[in-house]
Amino acid sequence: MVDEMSRCARVCIVDDDPIVSCGVQFMCQKNELEWLGGSSSVKELLSLDVLMSGDVVLLDMQLQDGSEAHENVVALHAAGARTIVFTSGIDLRLVRGAVAAGTWGILNKNESLATVCEAIKQVAGGEVLASGVWAEAVLADWEICDQLSDKHQSILREYSLGVPAKHVAKKLQTPKNTVNAYMQQVRDMLAEKHIKVENRVDVYLAAIRFGLISPSNAR
Repeated sequence: MVDEMSRCARVCIVDDDPIVSCGVQFMCQKNELEWLGGSSSVKELLSLDVLMSGDVVLLDMQLQDGSEAHENVVALHAAGARTIVFTSGIDLRLVRGAVAAGTWGILNKNESLATVCEAIKQVAGGEVLASGVWAEAVLADWEICDQLSDKHQSILREYSLGVPAKHVAKKLQTPKNTVNAYMQQVRDMLAEKHIKVENRVDVYLAAIRFGLISPSNAR
């Protein structure tokens, strides 16, 4: 059996931006990484039947085919690949899904090619990427969100989308006064964590921060 650390890393990318794929291809060719190619969707990549156990896939978190990040991670891991989520922004709902699905790491597309190359080699060698400041912030927010009950999260989500309290109450089958009380509890809990939730904009930003909604949900 070939030692993982000594084997030439095999790399491909799933990204619907051809410029990004070209950049990664150039990096691979300059750093003795075996380039397997780029695909615009996980379905397309899997249909090519090129993946082997231990191959590294840079996976764009938001693809135009509408697929979910966690589903893509699961599908690629089932094929034996190791994923690195490759993102240009922070949508915590998608990040949490990818983390829960077992992705090997998360990289921002703004990272240098040298950083991306080193990350690929680490994952190809069997190492999970160490969390940086950005990843730690994600996990910290996740812990805060986990302290909110399902009811608190539901009410925060509805408020963040601009739904009036009476409609939130009707949708959740909860008295309006109870909805208002829950929302005040959310404000108090977040205030203890130095997170301001004083108006609708604050509520909207908090919901995005905790991954309860995507920025694309804005009305």
